[in-house]
Amino acid sequence: MFLKKKLNAGKSVVGTMLNLVYNPDIVRIYAEAGLDYFIVDCEHAAYTFREINHLVSVAKNAGVSALVRIPQVDRAHVQRLLDIGAEGFMIPGVQSAETMRETVRLAKYPPLGERGVGGSIVTDFKPVNWAEWVQERNDEIFIMAQIEHVKAVEDIDSILAVQGVDAVIFGPRDLSNDLGIIGQTEHPRVYECYEKVYGAADRQGVVKGFFTAADAAKMGWAVERGARMLLWSGDVATLQTYTAKGVKTIKALPGFNP
Repeated sequence: MFLKKKLNAGKSVVGTMLNLVYNPDIVRIYAEAGLDYFIVDCEHAAYTFREINHLVSVAKNAGVSALVRIPQVDRAHVQRLLDIGAEGFMIPGVQSAETMRETVRLAKYPPLGERGVGGSIVTDFKPVNWAEWVQERNDEIFIMAQIEHVKAVEDIDSILAVQGVDAVIFGPRDLSNDLGIIGQTEHPRVYECYEKVYGAADRQGVVKGFFTAADAAKMGWAVERGARMLLWSGDVATLQTYTAKGVKTIKALPGFNP
Protein backbone atom coordinates (compact mmCIF):
# COMPACT_ATOMS: atom_id res chain seq x y z
CA MET A 1 0.00 0.00 0.00
CA PHE A 2 1.91 3.01 -1.26
CA LEU A 3 -0.35 5.78 -2.59
CA LYS A 4 -2.03 7.10 0.52
CA LYS A 5 1.24 7.14 2.47
CA LYS A 6 2.81 9.37 -0.18
CA LEU A 7 -0.14 11.74 -0.25
CA ASN A 8 -0.37 11.89 3.54
CA ALA A 9 3.31 12.85 3.57
CA GLY A 10 2.48 15.84 1.37
CA LYS A 11 3.99 14.37 -1.78
CA SER A 12 2.60 14.66 -5.31
CA VAL A 13 1.90 11.55 -7.39
CA VAL A 14 1.44 10.91 -11.09
CA GLY A 15 -0.42 8.03 -12.69
CA THR A 16 -2.18 6.90 -15.83
CA MET A 17 -5.28 5.00 -16.94
CA LEU A 18 -5.42 1.44 -18.24
CA ASN A 19 -8.17 1.10 -20.85
CA LEU A 20 -6.97 -1.80 -22.99
CA VAL A 21 -3.71 -3.52 -22.01
CA TYR A 22 -4.05 -6.43 -19.60
CA ASN A 23 -0.56 -7.95 -19.87
CA PRO A 24 0.85 -7.57 -16.32
CA ASP A 25 4.24 -6.54 -17.72
CA ILE A 26 2.72 -3.13 -18.47
CA VAL A 27 2.94 -2.50 -14.73
CA ARG A 28 6.68 -3.11 -14.70
CA ILE A 29 7.03 -0.73 -17.65
CA TYR A 30 5.06 1.92 -15.76
CA ALA A 31 7.21 1.40 -12.67
CA GLU A 32 10.39 1.83 -14.70
CA ALA A 33 8.93 5.00 -16.23
CA GLY A 34 8.44 6.44 -12.76
CA LEU A 35 4.66 6.29 -12.40
CA ASP A 36 3.31 6.13 -8.87
CA TYR A 37 -0.03 4.52 -9.69
CA PHE A 38 -2.39 3.38 -12.42
CA ILE A 39 -6.16 3.12 -12.61
CA VAL A 40 -7.81 0.11 -14.24
CA ASP A 41 -10.88 1.38 -16.08
CA CYS A 42 -13.80 -0.95 -15.39
CA GLU A 43 -16.38 1.70 -16.27
CA HIS A 44 -15.72 1.71 -20.01
CA ALA A 45 -13.28 -1.17 -20.59
CA ALA A 46 -13.64 -4.96 -20.53
CA TYR A 47 -11.29 -6.05 -17.74
CA THR A 48 -12.11 -9.21 -15.82
CA PHE A 49 -11.49 -9.76 -12.12
CA ARG A 50 -8.78 -12.29 -13.01
CA GLU A 51 -6.96 -9.79 -15.24
CA ILE A 52 -7.12 -7.16 -12.52
CA ASN A 53 -5.79 -9.70 -10.03
CA HIS A 54 -2.74 -10.29 -12.22
CA LEU A 55 -2.12 -6.55 -12.67
CA VAL A 56 -2.44 -5.91 -8.94
CA SER A 57 -0.09 -8.75 -8.01
CA VAL A 58 2.67 -7.32 -10.18
CA ALA A 59 1.97 -3.81 -8.89
CA LYS A 60 2.63 -4.87 -5.29
CA ASN A 61 6.08 -6.18 -6.17
CA ALA A 62 6.87 -3.22 -8.43
CA GLY A 63 6.03 -0.57 -5.85
CA VAL A 64 3.20 0.89 -7.93
CA SER A 65 -0.30 1.50 -6.59
CA ALA A 66 -3.30 -0.05 -8.35
CA LEU A 67 -6.69 1.66 -8.27
CA VAL A 68 -9.87 0.69 -10.10
CA ARG A 69 -12.55 2.89 -11.65
CA ILE A 70 -15.63 0.83 -10.89
CA PRO A 71 -18.84 0.88 -12.96
CA GLN A 72 -21.10 0.95 -9.91
CA VAL A 73 -20.88 1.06 -6.15
CA ASP A 74 -21.91 -2.34 -4.82
CA ARG A 75 -20.46 -5.07 -2.63
CA ALA A 76 -19.65 -7.30 -5.61
CA HIS A 77 -17.20 -4.74 -6.96
CA VAL A 78 -15.92 -2.94 -3.88
CA GLN A 79 -15.16 -5.85 -1.56
CA ARG A 80 -13.96 -8.28 -4.20
CA LEU A 81 -11.55 -5.81 -5.79
CA LEU A 82 -10.12 -4.80 -2.43
CA ASP A 83 -9.73 -8.45 -1.46
CA ILE A 84 -7.64 -9.18 -4.55
CA GLY A 85 -5.36 -6.26 -3.73
CA ALA A 86 -6.62 -3.00 -5.23
CA GLU A 87 -5.60 -0.05 -3.05
CA GLY A 88 -8.81 1.82 -3.70
CA PHE A 89 -11.18 3.35 -6.19
CA MET A 90 -12.06 6.16 -8.50
CA ILE A 91 -15.84 6.57 -8.25
CA PRO A 92 -17.15 7.99 -11.56
CA GLY A 93 -20.20 10.15 -12.08
CA VAL A 94 -20.64 11.07 -8.42
CA GLN A 95 -23.68 13.30 -7.92
CA SER A 96 -24.41 13.00 -4.22
CA ALA A 97 -22.82 12.52 -0.83
CA GLU A 98 -24.82 9.31 -0.45
CA THR A 99 -22.77 7.64 -3.20
CA MET A 100 -19.58 8.37 -1.32
CA ARG A 101 -21.04 7.27 2.02
CA GLU A 102 -22.04 3.96 0.45
CA THR A 103 -18.55 3.53 -1.01
CA VAL A 104 -16.94 4.09 2.38
CA ARG A 105 -19.43 1.75 4.06
CA LEU A 106 -18.57 -1.09 1.69
CA ALA A 107 -14.82 -0.41 1.56
CA LYS A 108 -13.98 0.02 5.24
CA TYR A 109 -13.94 -2.62 7.94
CA PRO A 110 -15.94 -2.02 11.15
CA PRO A 111 -16.26 0.32 12.94
CA LEU A 112 -15.81 2.65 9.94
CA GLY A 113 -17.80 0.48 7.54
CA GLU A 114 -19.29 -2.95 6.97
CA ARG A 115 -16.71 -4.72 4.81
CA GLY A 116 -16.50 -8.43 5.44
CA VAL A 117 -13.21 -9.99 6.49
CA GLY A 118 -11.90 -12.42 3.90
CA GLY A 119 -9.45 -15.29 4.21
CA SER A 120 -5.80 -15.74 3.35
CA ILE A 121 -5.95 -14.12 -0.10
CA VAL A 122 -6.60 -10.69 1.35
CA THR A 123 -3.54 -10.98 3.62
CA ASP A 124 -1.25 -12.24 0.84
CA PHE A 125 -1.36 -15.67 2.53
CA LYS A 126 0.47 -14.38 5.61
CA PRO A 127 -0.60 -14.86 9.24
CA VAL A 128 -1.67 -11.54 10.75
CA ASN A 129 -2.92 -9.96 13.93
CA TRP A 130 -6.42 -9.27 12.66
CA ALA A 131 -7.16 -6.32 14.94
CA GLU A 132 -3.99 -4.53 13.81
CA TRP A 133 -4.36 -5.61 10.21
CA VAL A 134 -7.94 -4.29 9.89
CA GLN A 135 -6.90 -0.92 11.34
CA GLU A 136 -3.99 -0.66 8.91
CA ARG A 137 -6.17 -1.52 5.92
CA ASN A 138 -8.79 1.04 6.91
CA ASP A 139 -6.06 3.67 7.04
CA GLU A 140 -4.65 2.70 3.64
CA ILE A 141 -7.78 2.33 1.49
CA PHE A 142 -7.95 5.20 -1.01
CA ILE A 143 -11.24 6.62 -2.26
CA MET A 144 -11.48 9.34 -4.92
CA ALA A 145 -14.63 11.02 -6.24
CA GLN A 146 -14.72 11.80 -9.95
CA ILE A 147 -16.79 14.90 -10.68
CA GLU A 148 -18.53 14.83 -14.07
CA HIS A 149 -21.84 16.65 -13.52
CA VAL A 150 -22.95 20.18 -12.68
CA LYS A 151 -25.10 18.81 -9.86
CA ALA A 152 -22.00 17.42 -8.20
CA VAL A 153 -20.25 20.77 -8.50
CA GLU A 154 -23.21 22.46 -6.83
CA ASP A 155 -23.20 19.92 -3.97
CA ILE A 156 -19.45 19.50 -3.80
CA ASP A 157 -18.98 20.51 -0.17
CA SER A 158 -21.36 17.83 1.08
CA ILE A 159 -19.74 15.22 -1.19
CA LEU A 160 -16.21 15.95 -0.01
CA ALA A 161 -17.27 16.25 3.63
CA VAL A 162 -17.96 12.50 3.76
CA GLN A 163 -15.45 10.89 6.12
CA GLY A 164 -13.27 8.52 4.12
CA VAL A 165 -13.15 10.51 0.87
CA ASP A 166 -9.47 11.12 0.20
CA ALA A 167 -9.34 12.93 -3.13
CA VAL A 168 -11.37 14.52 -5.90
CA ILE A 169 -10.73 14.59 -9.65
CA PHE A 170 -12.64 15.50 -12.80
CA GLY A 171 -14.00 13.83 -15.91
CA PRO A 172 -13.42 16.74 -18.33
CA ARG A 173 -15.35 15.41 -21.32
CA ASP A 174 -18.42 14.34 -19.36
CA LEU A 175 -18.41 17.60 -17.42
CA SER A 176 -18.30 19.61 -20.65
CA ASN A 177 -21.15 17.46 -21.95
CA ASP A 178 -23.26 18.19 -18.88
CA LEU A 179 -22.53 21.89 -19.36
CA GLY A 180 -23.85 21.68 -22.92
CA ILE A 181 -20.44 22.30 -24.51
CA ILE A 182 -19.31 18.73 -25.16
CA GLY A 183 -15.68 18.33 -26.11
CA GLN A 184 -14.76 21.89 -25.13
CA THR A 185 -12.71 20.78 -22.15
CA GLU A 186 -10.68 24.01 -22.13
CA HIS A 187 -13.80 26.21 -22.00
CA PRO A 188 -13.83 28.83 -19.20
CA ARG A 189 -17.05 27.36 -17.79
CA VAL A 190 -15.30 24.03 -17.27
CA TYR A 191 -12.50 25.72 -15.40
CA GLU A 192 -15.00 27.66 -13.31
CA CYS A 193 -16.27 24.28 -12.12
CA TYR A 194 -12.72 23.20 -11.37
CA GLU A 195 -12.16 26.29 -9.23
CA LYS A 196 -15.36 25.65 -7.25
CA VAL A 197 -14.38 22.04 -6.60
CA TYR A 198 -10.85 22.99 -5.58
CA GLY A 199 -12.24 25.54 -3.14
CA ALA A 200 -14.35 22.84 -1.51
CA ALA A 201 -11.40 20.44 -1.46
CA ASP A 202 -9.37 23.00 0.47
CA ARG A 203 -12.21 23.55 2.93
CA GLN A 204 -12.72 19.82 3.50
CA GLY A 205 -9.05 18.81 3.57
CA VAL A 206 -9.31 16.58 0.50
CA VAL A 207 -6.47 16.01 -1.97
CA LYS A 208 -6.99 17.82 -5.28
CA GLY A 209 -6.58 15.80 -8.47
CA PHE A 210 -6.37 16.67 -12.14
CA PHE A 211 -6.76 14.61 -15.30
CA THR A 212 -5.72 15.41 -18.83
CA ALA A 213 -5.37 13.11 -21.81
CA ALA A 214 -3.53 15.81 -23.74
CA ASP A 215 -0.26 17.68 -23.27
CA ALA A 216 1.22 16.89 -19.87
CA ALA A 217 2.17 20.57 -19.56
CA LYS A 218 -1.52 21.31 -18.96
CA MET A 219 -0.97 19.92 -15.48
CA GLY A 220 0.75 23.21 -14.63
CA TRP A 221 -2.56 25.01 -14.05
CA ALA A 222 -3.63 22.43 -11.48
CA VAL A 223 -0.24 22.08 -9.80
CA GLU A 224 -0.15 25.85 -9.25
CA ARG A 225 -3.44 25.45 -7.36
CA GLY A 226 -2.10 22.70 -5.15
CA ALA A 227 -3.22 19.59 -7.07
CA ARG A 228 -1.13 16.56 -6.07
CA MET A 229 -3.11 13.61 -7.52
CA LEU A 230 -2.13 13.90 -11.17
CA LEU A 231 -3.60 11.56 -13.78
CA TRP A 232 -2.12 11.76 -17.25
CA SER A 233 -3.43 10.07 -20.38
CA GLY A 234 -3.87 6.31 -20.72
CA ASP A 235 -2.42 3.26 -22.43
CA VAL A 236 -4.41 3.70 -25.65
CA ALA A 237 -3.79 7.44 -25.96
CA THR A 238 -0.05 7.25 -25.33
CA LEU A 239 0.43 4.33 -27.72
CA GLN A 240 -1.66 5.97 -30.43
CA THR A 241 -0.06 9.41 -30.05
CA TYR A 242 3.52 8.14 -29.99
CA THR A 243 2.92 5.82 -32.96
CA ALA A 244 1.19 8.52 -35.01
CA LYS A 245 4.00 10.99 -34.30
CA GLY A 246 6.67 8.53 -35.41
CA VAL A 247 4.80 7.47 -38.54
CA LYS A 248 4.23 11.10 -39.53
CA THR A 249 7.93 11.88 -39.13
CA ILE A 250 8.99 8.87 -41.19
CA LYS A 251 6.52 9.58 -43.99
CA ALA A 252 7.78 13.15 -44.21
CA LEU A 253 11.37 12.06 -44.88
CA PRO A 254 12.82 13.01 -48.27
CA GLY A 255 12.72 9.99 -50.54
CA PHE A 256 9.89 8.24 -48.72
CA ASN A 257 7.46 6.94 -51.35
CA PRO A 258 3.97 6.44 -49.87
